[in-house]
Amino acid sequence: MIPETFRRLSVEKYLILFLVILGIEGLLKNSFALAQLVLSPLVAAVSDFVANYFRYKRKEFPEHGLITGLIIALVLSPVSLFASVIIPVIAIALKHVIRYKGRNIFNPAALGMFVSAAALGVQAAWWSVGYLAIPFGFIVAYKIRRLYNPLSFIAGSSAISAAYAYINSGKWLLPINASMFFFAFVMLLEPVTSPHTKKGQVIFGVSAAVISFFLGFTAADIFLASLLAMNLFTPWLNKVK
Repeated sequence: MIPETFRRLSVEKYLILFLVILGIEGLLKNSFALAQLVLSPLVAAVSDFVANYFRYKRKEFPEHGLITGLIIALVLSPVSLFASVIIPVIAIALKHVIRYKGRNIFNPAALGMFVSAAALGVQAAWWSVGYLAIPFGFIVAYKIRRLYNPLSFIAGSSAISAAYAYINSGKWLLPINASMFFFAFVMLLEPVTSPHTKKGQVIFGVSAAVISFFLGFTAADIFLASLLAMNLFTPWLNKVK
């Protein structure tokens, strides 16, 4: 009965459960982030509900807003309660303002954190990411038919990192961290702002890997910046068969 119930969960509910589990895992190591883990999803959900009501007169549970808030809570450096509240508001506001043909252009959580880092100086810390993102995220990617996004990014990042390590040290090293898997299996495959064609997903993932590698020589958050850069090409990549 439990496995069947679990199998029937919608993608949104499954992702919410998955992110909550990651948050609980993170709190075992960083209990000081509890306030952020509560505030950011709550504020994002309320903001999304209000925006949807005034724009579309819809009264429905804001699952997508809650997911955005949970991602922000898990990634954002938990140094300020003000940031925990204002950044979800910024993310939801940008989600409803920056659109193309009625659809989001950028991943809402990534855009909110990227803009906030520039405006408020609050950086992403990826404090609660863990390797549980691999099995849970794999199921999400499979259910929404976006497996090529994370797999091509991981393969591309691994190949580039290994080659760079060999050039510099003469050894084939493979730097792997949990942040990469969380980014790949949670943020990179957001269905509205990522391609749905297989070739488009491969180009999307590999290109994000290349961009993130070169951004590693700058002060920018390599994951957020590479994702936002590739979001711009999603409409074109959806035409690649």
